[in-house]
Amino acid sequence: MHLFSSFLSLTGKCAVCQNPLRKEEHDICTGCLSQLPMTNLSDHEENILEKHFWGHIPIVRASSLFIYHKGADSHLLLRRLKYMHQSSIGITLGRIMATYLQDTAFFDEIDMIVPVPLAKERLRKRGYNQSAFLAEGIHEITQLPVVSKGISRIVSNKTQTSMSYTERFHNVEGIFKVESPERFYNKHILIVDDVVTSTATIVSLANTFEKNKDTHFSILTLAMSSSITEIPYYKEDNREDMENQEDEIFMPES
Repeated sequence: MHLFSSFLSLTGKCAVCQNPLRKEEHDICTGCLSQLPMTNLSDHEENILEKHFWGHIPIVRASSLFIYHKGADSHLLLRRLKYMHQSSIGITLGRIMATYLQDTAFFDEIDMIVPVPLAKERLRKRGYNQSAFLAEGIHEITQLPVVSKGISRIVSNKTQTSMSYTERFHNVEGIFKVESPERFYNKHILIVDDVVTSTATIVSLANTFEKNKDTHFSILTLAMSSSITEIPYYKEDNREDMENQEDEIFMPES
């Protein structure tokens, strides 16, 4: 409970239960925060999420704040952040993510934060990039610089729901562009995203920096799909018929 108490400041309605927030609360009430299914990955090196990146990118650390599955409160929180214009939730939860890891070695030697970019057409439609708001919240706690200029998503790839694990990786090949990649030589980059399911998108972004063989990556996401434990750890174990049962974040009904 102590972890969450320092992020409460404004009035409104809780993003999860929709009950009025107390004067000292911000975006989400203390009760709903305390009920989120935390991953507890921060205290574990070589944790289950890190293993999903082994063999794909030069990974240093990976962590996620909570687990989501369709219909849960954590799923509703992501829907509101992504689709219902409650972007301030991202900054609040970014602060919480950073504070949760602040007493660990997670941020040691990280040089910068890179939020996963949205394609231009999706950014125009949504009006904001939820991962950028998470990154801003993390910056406020860590003071690590957020770098997004010259890092873009040049292809709006089709949804990956119902694709096999291998198909997801093919679907995101070449969708990002990094200008002046020499800027990132010998850097440790923290990639921030809202949710990780198959890891394919994050791997594609990281591989866009691959010209710099001394670039290393850590990964931090707000949520980790409950289906991620069904994905094989190692590339050599991946089979063409392996399906990832992703919990799709459905658009809210009007």
